[in-house]
Amino acid sequence: MRSTVCNRSVLAYSIAVVALFCSALFLTMPGNASRALAAGEDLGGVDFPGTGTGAIPDGSSPCPSFGSSLDISFAVTGVTAPLSDVALSHTISHTWVGDLDVRLIAPDATEHVIYSRVESASGDCFGDSSNLSGVYSFDDVGGPTNFWDAAFNAPGSGDIIANGNYRTTAAGPDDTPPADETDMTAAFSSVADPNGTWTLRVRDANGFDTGTVTEATLTLTGGVAPSSDATVDFNGDGTSDISIARDGTGGGLRDGGSVLTARSVREKMRMMIEGSKGENPGPTGEGPPDPGSNIDWYISNSGGGGPTISSFGEPTTDFVVPEDYDGDGLDDIAVWRPINATGPGGAFFMIFRSSDSTVDTVDFGVQNDDPTVVGDYDGDGTADPAVYRCPVAAPGQCSFYYLGSTNNVGAQDITVVPWGFGTVFTVFTNVGDFDGDGSHDFCVQTEHPNQPGQGLFSLLRSSDFGVEYFAWGLNTDLIAPGDYDGDGMNDFTVVRNEGGQLVWYILEKDGGTRGAAWGLASDFATPADYDGDGATDVAVYRGSEGNWYLINSGSGMSSGYDWGEGGAGDYPLSNFQVH
Repeated sequence: MRSTVCNRSVLAYSIAVVALFCSALFLTMPGNASRALAAGEDLGGVDFPGTGTGAIPDGSSPCPSFGSSLDISFAVTGVTAPLSDVALSHTISHTWVGDLDVRLIAPDATEHVIYSRVESASGDCFGDSSNLSGVYSFDDVGGPTNFWDAAFNAPGSGDIIANGNYRTTAAGPDDTPPADETDMTAAFSSVADPNGTWTLRVRDANGFDTGTVTEATLTLTGGVAPSSDATVDFNGDGTSDISIARDGTGGGLRDGGSVLTARSVREKMRMMIEGSKGENPGPTGEGPPDPGSNIDWYISNSGGGGPTISSFGEPTTDFVVPEDYDGDGLDDIAVWRPINATGPGGAFFMIFRSSDSTVDTVDFGVQNDDPTVVGDYDGDGTADPAVYRCPVAAPGQCSFYYLGSTNNVGAQDITVVPWGFGTVFTVFTNVGDFDGDGSHDFCVQTEHPNQPGQGLFSLLRSSDFGVEYFAWGLNTDLIAPGDYDGDGMNDFTVVRNEGGQLVWYILEKDGGTRGAAWGLASDFATPADYDGDGATDVAVYRGSEGNWYLINSGSGMSSGYDWGEGGAGDYPLSNFQVH
């Protein structure tokens, strides 16, 4: 097994420091904190030209007797659900508009009436006699005139309805015209996947009057694209895999246990700092440490891929840090091992690359660093080795350190972002992309300076280095990172033990709030996207049973899975960034 070594200690002198030093976050703020950003902007409208335009087959008598339909197709690709806007334009000529029934149909067969049998009534099948000639566009903004009114107010029989922009209307007959205007985007909001073939269906309900559609354009605007990087996705299908790590030795850090028994990063840090270190399989001379093979990784691959079992790492010393470090779309099995209080050689990331089954060893960090902040900080789709460092005893400046894989091509300098003030036991990270730019941001939670015992999240955005503050939760709560509403931006979620039950409090990035009572105090919080819908699911792992309990964000239904051995001390990998 080939091993490549990247010697980039965080104490190296070639360091690119972000020119922003925030020595303390203790600012006077209102209790609710500011929320400067609204929800993420949509991706922008995309035009899809129609194919299959032509003559509209004529209807027959008695009215209504529909002829064959003219089906115009739109091949839609690259649009993300949920749709935030739908618009349609068509160039049409046809005498007697009251004959026509025009509908838009989505790939899942959801359909919406654009206009149908305009000005028809129960006693007047034929509808309005005005003609269509030119370009008519329909969306949810429209113009000042109802489409039925535009037909009724055309100067006389056979006159042309004014070209322009309209809202869609309900189908006739309607005995109290005009028909109500309708919302086209709302009609298609439940379309789970807007990609595929959309159809504009045009039918004629009566004989003698004919026409043609010469051009049609469908414009779709998707929602904010959710991150496709599901946590602990080892097979690259965009869905988190139920997976555990098991101490293969039976030994441990203290009292016969390993760091894998801790239910949060802060508990791991306390065990590492205050407990006995046990045997440390560090370097015995030149070269990096051997990864070892005493952590057993049991992965139940989603999508029916079957389980995989690997042995990699040492449970007495290592933090599990699975991420996609080689950019192949599959999370890699990886550990971080602290060895010394100074570098080089202070700590090592050891990564089993899924792309070529080799091991990369990266000299990065020192003892007492938090390595679970790994993620994509430079926005290239590849996770970067990273640590968060705070003083152990006296409060002081805390900083993020990461080794960029794109922004630092060549030298691969370390970037340092000073953010947070306190100790390893008072400042806790909330990992993720909060502004939807595809790069990890810098977010920590501390005790609120004006509200003792309350939590204060301080966010430094990577997109513009703007700062936001969010008063949320207690500073003793667990922090369960994730994008729970699937809008492409991480939320602020805390988990609290209330009378032996875990209660999840979610503050969405756009300001919405919700909660869920889910799990027992002894459970591991295991937030991840288990149903592949782009949104983080509320979930726990119950070690006493070896069972997982999930609330699927897509359906809202709960489910349970048996993966793990009850009482064996198995560690759920989706807990690795819970602080």
